[in-house]
Amino acid sequence: HMDRSIGVKKPRYSADEGPSLTELSGYNAKRHEFDPEYDNDAEQALAEMEFKETDSETDRELKLRVLRIYLSR
Repeated sequence: HMDRSIGVKKPRYSADEGPSLTELSGYNAKRHEFDPEYDNDAEQALAEMEFKETDSETDRELKLRVLRIYLSR
């Protein structure tokens, strides 16, 4: 069986073994860090958001809409 992809090495596992826990977790041991998340900046719009009692109804609705968009991502 020949792998025909160019420049791409695919890990091969026997039927008994699969990827290690380190590989599954996305941990890069050589860099001592985890790979970035798929949408690493998704929380940026929410980071400073606060719901205050002094918020107008429009402000509150806008913040709720931002939360809904975030949840749908």
